Amino acid sequence: MALERTCVVEEGLAGLEVRDMSAHMGPQGTIAITSRQGLWFAVDDQLGRDGEEEGRGDEGGGRSRRVEPVVQKDAAGKWLDLGSVCWCPDAARAGWLAAVKQRSVMLWDAGLGAACGSSEAGGGRSLTDVDWGPMLVAGSMDGMISVFDPRDVGSPVVSLLTKTIGHTQVRCCRRNSNLLASAHAGNVLVWDVRAGKRPLATMMAHVSNKVGKIDWSPCNAEELVTCSPTESEVKLWRVSQPQQEHATLKMCSHVSSAMFSPSGDMLLTAHADCRLRLTAISTSSTLLTIPTATVVERRVDWVCPVGDASVLLPWRVAAITSPVGGSRVNVLKEWVLSSQPEHAAETAERANSSADSEGEEVEDGYNTTHRLLQAEDLLGVDSIHIT
Repeated sequence: MALERTCVVEEGLAGLEVRDMSAHMGPQGTIAITSRQGLWFAVDDQLGRDGEEEGRGDEGGGRSRRVEPVVQKDAAGKWLDLGSVCWCPDAARAGWLAAVKQRSVMLWDAGLGAACGSSEAGGGRSLTDVDWGPMLVAGSMDGMISVFDPRDVGSPVVSLLTKTIGHTQVRCCRRNSNLLASAHAGNVLVWDVRAGKRPLATMMAHVSNKVGKIDWSPCNAEELVTCSPTESEVKLWRVSQPQQEHATLKMCSHVSSAMFSPSGDMLLTAHADCRLRLTAISTSSTLLTIPTATVVERRVDWVCPVGDASVLLPWRVAAITSPVGGSRVNVLKEWVLSSQPEHAAETAERANSSADSEGEEVEDGYNTTHRLLQAEDLLGVDSIHIT
């Protein structure tokens, strides 16, 4: 069995200077988009019932996205310049999101269509990133990490200070409500918010370069993935062994974003050669390549509606491509990744059977028993190095 992709949405975002997007855990699959012109939603329109849109394929797949403004200006009539954004994963707060608004985090309730709070990091800090797990966490330019209680978001309940000044990226662990990771220049720090103000682990992930993206495994609280936009590789880490990466996957193009699949045994990566790639961790095989026409950078996410914990295909992935040439228009694209019929995959599987047999198994945390999926455009991973 192999994977196939179907482009179901291609929507121009004319006039928007996009900052960030979030599709994971949005209500009914809604994608939140932040920009210099405020907050926008890309709402999933179902064009037909099951079976009514058969045969459309790449022309639309029976879906479209209606992009509409949510809030564009503040009380004083000034444009809301919003940065990093994320949906709340808690089903009890379905439809809540957090977005960076310069020195504060704005909370928005999509159900009510209104703001529902604002978190101030304190000290006039310029915020750079936000993430929402069991905790609401924000990173700032001075290296401070602010942890908020979502039930009372007025001020941080915990502040973690690092010695590195610059853009701070933060991610909450999906499997342990007390763990979070932060990226500072080329280093990644893992924190246990119960253990005081010293990091639990320090990983010198990309010392000569900056960390482009960090992500936690959805299956194992020990595992992280990192990448750098100036390196053609992704690194897998274990919290209990931070001195050296557990595995390195060599790629054929610089990697601006890397994240685990919903099943946890694959990686979705965005590349400088204008492609997304889905790679099996245990074998280093590229399962699927998705041409994006222009660079995606970090604006890529799984479309997983809140309450949907399925790790089985089909999956949906969305990305916002960057303008090229004289164009100033970002484009929102969405694909459905699904299984090919066996007869359609036989050629691709035979052509790559020798490469598959050379893949090395990764012990313990990785799923080495999943069925290896192959695709016809096999580009990307050259080797995997296990340490």
